[in-house]
Amino acid sequence: MIAQRKKKEANQLTLQDTINRQQSIINKDKITIEHFLTTHVLSDGSTYKSRLEQINIQRDGNFTIFLDDVKDYLFINDNQVKDKKILDRIENNAARYLNIFKEVIYTLLPSRVGFDPSSLDSVDVLTIQRETKKLSFPLELKAKFETFIRPRKSQEITPIRELRAAKIGKLVRVKGIVTRATDVRPLARVITYSCEQCGNELYQTIIGNRFLPQYKCPSKTCQKGNKTGTLLMQPRASKFVKIQEIRIQELVEEVPMGATPRNLIVKVEGPLVQLCAPGDVVTIEGIYLPDEFFSRKDMHIGFISNTFMKAMSIEKQKKNYTTYTLSSEIKTRISDEVKDFPFEEIYNNLALSIAPEIYGLEDLKKALLLTVVGAPTRRMKDGVSIRGDINTLLVGEPGIAKSQLLRAVAGVAPRSVYTTGKGSSGAGLTAAVIRDQLTKEWVLEGGALVLADMGICCIDEFDKMDETDRTAIYEVMEQQSISIAKAGITTSLNARVSIVAAANPIKARYDIQKSVSENVNLPAALVSRFDLLFVLLDDATQDFDKELALFVCKSHRGEVGESKAIYDVEFLRAFIGNAKNFNPIVPETLTDYIVDSYVKKRSKPKNKLDDLIITPRSLLAIIRLAQSVARLRFSNEVNSQDVDEALRLIDVSRSSIDKFQVGLNLIDPTNTNDIDQLLDEFESKSENEYD
Repeated sequence: MIAQRKKKEANQLTLQDTINRQQSIINKDKITIEHFLTTHVLSDGSTYKSRLEQINIQRDGNFTIFLDDVKDYLFINDNQVKDKKILDRIENNAARYLNIFKEVIYTLLPSRVGFDPSSLDSVDVLTIQRETKKLSFPLELKAKFETFIRPRKSQEITPIRELRAAKIGKLVRVKGIVTRATDVRPLARVITYSCEQCGNELYQTIIGNRFLPQYKCPSKTCQKGNKTGTLLMQPRASKFVKIQEIRIQELVEEVPMGATPRNLIVKVEGPLVQLCAPGDVVTIEGIYLPDEFFSRKDMHIGFISNTFMKAMSIEKQKKNYTTYTLSSEIKTRISDEVKDFPFEEIYNNLALSIAPEIYGLEDLKKALLLTVVGAPTRRMKDGVSIRGDINTLLVGEPGIAKSQLLRAVAGVAPRSVYTTGKGSSGAGLTAAVIRDQLTKEWVLEGGALVLADMGICCIDEFDKMDETDRTAIYEVMEQQSISIAKAGITTSLNARVSIVAAANPIKARYDIQKSVSENVNLPAALVSRFDLLFVLLDDATQDFDKELALFVCKSHRGEVGESKAIYDVEFLRAFIGNAKNFNPIVPETLTDYIVDSYVKKRSKPKNKLDDLIITPRSLLAIIRLAQSVARLRFSNEVNSQDVDEALRLIDVSRSSIDKFQVGLNLIDPTNTNDIDQLLDEFESKSENEYD
C-alpha cells in the first residue's frame, strides 16, 4: 500500500511538473510574441503594433500575422531569443497559439477613452464605463477585427486526401473546388448579461457553436438580499462574428483513377466570408481541427471525430484556368516549336496529340482541340454577353471510341468534369438542394455544370438522359447560366462551360434515311445549339480495316505515335493555356468575306434530313472557331486562313452524315471534281444493284 501510494504521488508530481513546464514555455512565448509585435520592423517600415492601432481606428478588417515575419524576427534577434523552437510550436499547435496571439494583442489595444462620441458604438460606450470604473471584462470585446495566422510561403500544398491525424492542430494549405457554401450567419463570441435587480454585468465567453444561457445573477448583492435577480441578455453589448461554412472537393487531377473525390468542411469567419462561391477553385490556409462533441447524442458513432478546417486565408485560383503558369523550360520549348515549324504542322501535331491511341479522325481531333481552346467571351455595352465557348456533339455507332475521345478531352483541359447522361439527374448536372447540418436550412450544392465553370463538361451517353434532365442543358448552352427555383431558393449560377457530348443511335446502327434528331432521339432545338456535330459511322472497307487493325496491334506493342512530333499532355496543356492569353478580334477587312460565306451557305438547298440548318447561330460558330484558330497562332487578330479553317470544319461536320463517306475521310463539297466523282460512283452503284 505504501509503495502504491508513493508511486501515485510520483506520477502526480510528474504530471504537475509537465504542466508547469508547459506553462513556463507559454509564458516565455508570450513575452517573445509581445516583443515581436512591438519591435519587429516590417518591409514597409511599420510594426505590427502600429498596424494594430490603425486597424482598431478603422474598426474593420483583419489583423494577419505572417510566420515569415516571425522567422525573420528570430533571425535578427538571434542573441535575445534563446528558444528558437517557438516557430515550430506555432505551426504544430496553431489553435493554441492563435489564442495566445489574441491575448497579447488585446493587451496592446489602446483605450477608446477620449474618442469622438459620434464614432463610438454601444460596446464602446459600455467599455469606457467599465474602464473608468476599473471593472473587469473580456478583452475580446475591445477588438473590432479578426486575427489570423498565415503559414510560411515555403509550405507546400497538402492534398485533401493526405489530411491525416498527424495534421490535427497544424497550419495547412490545401487547394480544391468549392461545391457548397452556406449563408452567412452571426456567431456569438461574448454574451453580455445585466441583472434586472442589481444592475450587475456578467460576461459569458463562448467556445464553439453552442452555449447554455445564464439566467440567475451570481452577484453578492442579490445573494445578500435573498432575491436572486434574473439576467437579461444584452445583444448590442455582446460580440458577434460573421460565420460561413463551405465545402471543398479535391481537384480532378488529384483523384486517383477509380477513386471517389474527398471533401473537406471549411469554417470561415469575419472578413473571409462570401469570398468564394460554388465552382470556384480556391487555395485555403487554415488550421486542421477535430469537430467538437456537445452531447452524448453527438457521440452515437463512438469516439470517431469529424474534422474541419478553420480558415486563415482564402485565395481564388480561377485565373489559373484562363492564364496557364508556364515554367521557363516549357516557355523555351514552345518558342522553339513556333520558330522551327510552320503553323500548319504545329496545328496538326497538336490535334494528333489528343488521344494518340485512337486511329485517324484527324478533323474531329482538330475540332476537339479548338473546343478546348475556345474563343473569348464578348460583353456588350448593354450588359449582354456573347459566349465564346464551343459546343461539340459526337453521334456514332458503338465502338467508334467516342467515350475515349471524351476522356482524352477531359484529361487535356485544365478544368473539366466527366459525367454520363444516364447516371446524372437534373440536380446532378445543375445544382442540388440539401439541408445544411449547421444552420438546418436548405442550401445549394453545385452540380457538374457548375463545377466545370470556366472549363469543359464532357457528357457521355447524352441520348440516355431523361427529358426533364435534358431541359437543364438548354439555358447553359446559350446563356451559360443556370436558373434555380427550388425550396424557396431563387438564384442564378454561372455555368460558363464548353459542352462536349456523345450519343449513340437508338438501335445501335445509324439509319441514313433518318435525321440526326430521329437517330439519337434528341430535339432539333437542342441539336442546333451545338456549333459542331460529327456523325461517326462504322463502315467496313478492306483498306481501312487493315490499317486500323495494324494500328491496334502496334498499340499493344507500345508503338503508338510513330511521329516524334506528337506532344505530351503537359506540353499540350501548356500550349493551350498560353493560347488562352490571347483575345483575337475580327478585323473590318474580313467582314465582307465572312458575310459572303455565311450568305452563300444560307442559300444552299436544305436537306430534309439535315438538322444543322444554317442559322445566325452558325455565323457565331464560324467566328468562334476562327478566333480559336487565331489563338493557336498566338495572335490577337483573325486572318482569312483562320476563317477558311473554321468554314472547312463546319463543312466537314455537315458532310459527316454522307452515307458514302468512311469515318472523316470526307470529300470537299466546294470541289466540283469531287462532286462529279461522287455522282459517277452513285450511278455505277445503281447499275450494279439492278444488274
